[in-house]
Amino acid sequence: MDYYQIGKVIRELRVQQEFTQKELASTTCTQGQLSKIEKGEVIPTASTLYELAQRLGVSTDFIFKKASASRADYVSQTFEVVRQLIRERNYEQVSSILRAERNNEQFTEPRAKQFMMWHQGIVKYYVERDVEAAISLLRESLHVDDRGPKSYSERTVEILNSLAIIQMEEERFEESIHTFKECLMLLTKAPHLEDVHIKIRVLYNLAKSCYRSQRFAEAIQFCNQGITACKREETMYLLGELYVQLALSLEETGKMTKAKLAFEKALYVFTLQDNRAFLEVVQKRMQES
Repeated sequence: MDYYQIGKVIRELRVQQEFTQKELASTTCTQGQLSKIEKGEVIPTASTLYELAQRLGVSTDFIFKKASASRADYVSQTFEVVRQLIRERNYEQVSSILRAERNNEQFTEPRAKQFMMWHQGIVKYYVERDVEAAISLLRESLHVDDRGPKSYSERTVEILNSLAIIQMEEERFEESIHTFKECLMLLTKAPHLEDVHIKIRVLYNLAKSCYRSQRFAEAIQFCNQGITACKREETMYLLGELYVQLALSLEETGKMTKAKLAFEKALYVFTLQDNRAFLEVVQKRMQES
């Protein structure tokens, strides 16, 4: 239990009920002791915590549950911030957050520890450019929350996806394609996905890896699967990018009419999204074709 959170809950309840520290402490402990409890500097004894809870009109169980919820909220919010920064490719800021939370006990629970190690691996690659250390951290993170063969989760797929992207960036295409296909295999074991974008993301990256390794027929196959998944889930997530990748792959196989149509569809999607950067890229590419 994070005793700072217990102190925080006690302070919140005290302020809500308009008690001064002196008033709340009058029958339980000294004002100085209460101040230290609220700051998380000392651990309240069971009897002191019980008496404080009584004065505040709640149970000790209520205080423990609220403290645990506060901790979970902080961890969850940190995860959301980190994932948003990853989407923005702001790896330096992710690195700063990981350093700041390095000694925070709230991130020692297996799932939280796994999340932090996963993103340390990403930072190792994109910030420190240490390929082998990055791959090692990602592989190690897969086993931090290992609960056996039935524990395959979206998190497992996300970590493997990160690993496969690094393998692709390093032009280890056979390894990359194998890892992406492992992601797809694991996704078949998940009856329900909380994030429906995961499969689309994996298919897009797999298509890119196949394209870069000149396996154009496979690239076309996985682009089409990704596009079908977008339509099924009624989402435009990566839809424009999938059409661009499809067009490029079709060009390489000499199917110029189909490639032009795919470019036009990408242009339509990016127009709807008001994605000017990609619009310009596609327009320029179509002019060159």
